[in-house]
Amino acid sequence: MSNFSIFIQDDLDLIKSEIFTNEDISKPENRLNLAIFHLQMYQPFHDWFCGKLDIKNDSVIYPTQTNSGSRPDFIIRNGNQIIGYVEVELGSENTAQLAEYRRKYKAKVYSISGYRNQGCDLGLDEMEEYIKSELKNNANVQTKTSLIYLLNLISTFGGRNSSNIRVDVSEKMLNHPFVSQILNNLSEFAPPNGESKKPFPGYYYIDTVKESGFSFKVYSRISKNKLLSIFAISGGREQIIIQSSKKYDHYLQDRETKHVNDWVNFIINEFGCRIDNLDFDQRLSIPIHIVQKKIDKFTDLIKPLI
Repeated sequence: MSNFSIFIQDDLDLIKSEIFTNEDISKPENRLNLAIFHLQMYQPFHDWFCGKLDIKNDSVIYPTQTNSGSRPDFIIRNGNQIIGYVEVELGSENTAQLAEYRRKYKAKVYSISGYRNQGCDLGLDEMEEYIKSELKNNANVQTKTSLIYLLNLISTFGGRNSSNIRVDVSEKMLNHPFVSQILNNLSEFAPPNGESKKPFPGYYYIDTVKESGFSFKVYSRISKNKLLSIFAISGGREQIIIQSSKKYDHYLQDRETKHVNDWVNFIINEFGCRIDNLDFDQRLSIPIHIVQKKIDKFTDLIKPLI
């Protein structure tokens, strides 16, 4: 057996040991990821995909498991070398998640999201255009069917036509143990008469873009939409997204400085989340199970910000 054959077998053994096969396909994003992974076996799509990310087309792209909690959606290997990771989002980028991955991993973390002009490495709009073009050029019915499947997923769940439309929080998220406890602790600040269509001073406001999302907001006099998100949950992930200290300071100017500082210092000191080092629009995430241990203090410090 040649050295090349042994090298290839070693690669396959490595892939077999770390490939992730337990995706929750109830989530549209995971179905999209599996469709993208499936089409990597179609060489023209694989070549196009690698070209858009500016990586070698003899690279292997697949979902990988992890022993350390969250992970990007795909790993990119060339031989036994990790040359990158790929994170896919329906709609806009999850900047907090990307920032976390880019701190955690040495190899480049590529981003795929709704539109290329959102600043990602590859837009679902570009993928949609490629698929439409390929459907005209390919005669194989099975290949066309696989392309149509991915196209329909992008069209249905890509979130590009409604990525900014905010809706009521789903029952699923309202029943999430963490969310439920937060709202229970802050029940005295619930919107009057269940009103949730516009912000009120002295009351919290909750909304979302996706079914598995949740955003907890307070009234902000200087914000264009009169709201500031204190924390959020995106895509059903078991973590909360926290704003930069600069953003809290700016949009909560009419609150007592002490209360804003107490909140910021709590996030920094209790969770080691250095939001004071972030640029204005940057965000960080904290695992929910860690916040849960301090949930009473967490909600007590939110109260004066409402």
